[in-house]
Amino acid sequence: VDGTIIMENGLLKATIDQTGHLMSLLLLQTNRETISEGCLGNQFALFDDVPLYWDAWDVMDYHLQT
Repeated sequence: VDGTIIMENGLLKATIDQTGHLMSLLLLQTNRETISEGCLGNQFALFDDVPLYWDAWDVMDYHLQT
């Protein structure tokens, strides 16, 4: 009714809200929630990747300072 989607496959139970946020990812065998309260499971962290030596996928330590 509120647009929440629940998907389950026997191993995991995922709860997605109406905006597409992964609100819950439950391990069914242990009933363990893998997403901390107040957090979302599908948030991305982006870093500016300007490689110093090689072309791609060479993320340097300096990205932690930006």
